[in-house]
Formats: sequence, C-alpha cells, structure tokens
Amino acid sequence: GLCGLVVLLVLVGMYLHGLARAAERELENVNEYYHIQLKEARDQRKVVVDENRRLRQELLGVKATLREVKNSNGPKIAVDRAASASTGGTRAEVDSVEQEGG
Repeated sequence: GLCGLVVLLVLVGMYLHGLARAAERELENVNEYYHIQLKEARDQRKVVVDENRRLRQELLGVKATLREVKNSNGPKIAVDRAASASTGGTRAEVDSVEQEGG
C-alpha cells in the first residue's frame, strides 16, 4: 500500500521532471530561433540603410550637377554630363527635371 504509493509518487515526479526538462529544451530552441531571426532582420535593415545612404549621396551629386548646369546656362557638355550622371538620361529628361524645379 504505502510502498506502492511512494513508488507511484517517485515515478510521477520523474515524469514531471522529464516534462519540465523537455519544455526547457524546447524553450531554448525557440529562443535561439528567434535570436537568429532578429539578427538576420538587423543585418537586412543595415543593408537597406546603407543602400538608402548610397542612393541619397548619388541624388545629391545629381542635384549638384543640375544646379551647376542651371547656373552656367552653359555649353551642351555640362548638360550631357548631368544627363549621364542621372542614369544616362537624355537632354529632354534633364530639361524636364529643371522645369519641375528638381
């Protein structure tokens, strides 16, 4: 009677301890998975921020060239340089950008 009850309690205790260990391992796995996901998301964000910064610099360069062209009202060479700076556009595209006040 009493001996059987003690054995039963020990077995239940071992079972619950096993469940707790399994749950702990599963939690560690989930934690590691989300840690990896977070790191990948941060890396991706850094790539996007760097690309954004690069594009912004490129845009500033194009704007500066267009401003130069506008101020000089000068030779076709300057306009061609502005056009090639803005991803190989034509003179008409540069003129349309100037009219928009870009």
